[in-house]
Amino acid sequence: MSRLSVFSPLRLGRALLPVAVLAAISATGVVIVQQAGTAQASTPTEAPPPMPVSVATVVESDATTWDEFSGRLEAVERVDIRSRVAGAVLATHFQEGALVKKGDLLVSIDPAPYAAEVARAEAQASAAQARVQHASGEYARSQRLWEDKAIAQRELDDRQNALREAEANLMAAKAQVQTARLSLGYTQVRAPVAGRIGRLEVTVGNLVAAGPGAPVLTTLVSVSPIYASFDADERTVAHALQGLKNGGASARQSIERIPVQMGT
Repeated sequence: MSRLSVFSPLRLGRALLPVAVLAAISATGVVIVQQAGTAQASTPTEAPPPMPVSVATVVESDATTWDEFSGRLEAVERVDIRSRVAGAVLATHFQEGALVKKGDLLVSIDPAPYAAEVARAEAQASAAQARVQHASGEYARSQRLWEDKAIAQRELDDRQNALREAEANLMAAKAQVQTARLSLGYTQVRAPVAGRIGRLEVTVGNLVAAGPGAPVLTTLVSVSPIYASFDADERTVAHALQGLKNGGASARQSIERIPVQMGT
């Protein structure tokens, strides 16, 4: 006897129900995950803070244009120190390269011969003064005698001329004294201007002559103020003058108004 296998539809439905439910749950989970990811991606990112910047107001103004030149510094005063009297160099009183003031003692020349000349001139002046006094007394006596008619007019005139000659000789003697004293003073060679002293050219013990042909003892240059010399072409000078208001000033005055700066 054969057995027939009969499948019950109810039992099959029970068997398929869990599978269908599981598939539905799985599909729902996928949808939820995808929607959550889309929501996170659509959220906007926060912008960075603005960077601080500096601002300035534009103002119209004049600007000075500059041209550069190579120049050199030159002393306003440069003196070759020479002796004004002849003699032996007795001593030096400065350090090479030092700054000196006007009137500072630089070199001493042997003063002995010139001191003797001063003494001789003073003695001659004293003798001339004595002759003036004698001639003055003689002339005074001659005037009294002439008033008494004791001497002639010619003798009175001779005494007057003798007095005038004695007075002239006294003036010459006094001038000789002054000259001798000047020569004695010139034995002390002093700085004629303030500045920087140079190298000593003649050492102690050497004989030096006097006058413009005498050897240079040292040199002296002034340090304040000084010249800054440079060469500029005509085009540059003309361009600089165009930027200045002339105001009736001369060309030299206009050039002196051009601003100048120095650097090293």
